Amino acid sequence: MKNNISIKKVEKAIGFKFPKELERFYDDYFSADKNELIFKVSHLTNKWMFSNYHFWLLFIGDNDISNFDIYKSENTNKISIIKASEMIKDSLKENVLCFAWSHDCTEKDTGLFFKADGKIYGHSGNFSDECEAEFIADSLYDLFNIETDNRILKINEILSDNQWYYGDQECVDDIQDYERVIRDYFVNTSNGRLYLEKFDGLEIDSENRKLKLTLNQQECEFELLTRNGWIDTVIIEEMNKLLNRLNISRKQFVEIRDSSWGQELGIAFASKSQRDNLKRNGYIKE
Repeated sequence: MKNNISIKKVEKAIGFKFPKELERFYDDYFSADKNELIFKVSHLTNKWMFSNYHFWLLFIGDNDISNFDIYKSENTNKISIIKASEMIKDSLKENVLCFAWSHDCTEKDTGLFFKADGKIYGHSGNFSDECEAEFIADSLYDLFNIETDNRILKINEILSDNQWYYGDQECVDDIQDYERVIRDYFVNTSNGRLYLEKFDGLEIDSENRKLKLTLNQQECEFELLTRNGWIDTVIIEEMNKLLNRLNISRKQFVEIRDSSWGQELGIAFASKSQRDNLKRNGYIKE
């Protein structure tokens, strides 16, 4: 069935003038007899529950979901989607802008975008805590315009390529694997500030390991947990202690995460301003 809701009617219902680029996209999309309008929100958030999904957004006038058809792709359940959205709307009691259906993700997540205090928030039906929502954007313009000044920066827009490294966190089945971890995550990202002279490791027991290192003529040793072959992130704290002993203070090692990585671990050698920027853009956990 072809969607008969005009963009002008949607603009009037939500009190917002769409960017021309979006208006052309809307007209082209529905002129091709398609009945969903697809947007991404990954330019605005690194919250994993939103950033990896294509949301199919259908705008609701007068906050009345029951009078609005939710068009869907094959194998989706229209009735359950509508009832779920009504339940979320009642619990939030906010100005609902649109319902979102993410059919591409494994969990077939449903969600709601709504406005509160002039800002846009998202609520994931599967993953948001009850009655809590995540900040998405300051305005609808930011939501629709991927070139907004308020978009999320990519890591390589904050750091140079040789300042950070990420790889599979489940990679240290043997204590000797930590030698590669030291080189990849710390020595190679330090811009020549660190060099590894000696590496030795000891498996203390099934739960504990000890590293003995000589970096920049400084001997150090510290204990890590085996963690079933996962890198123990305590190593970041220990390497920062070493930086202090070497009087390297302008930059520190910090753990970074991107919602698209899965089980990968990232570590950056970053200045305070870069760390603040990474945190602001969602790459450092609070």
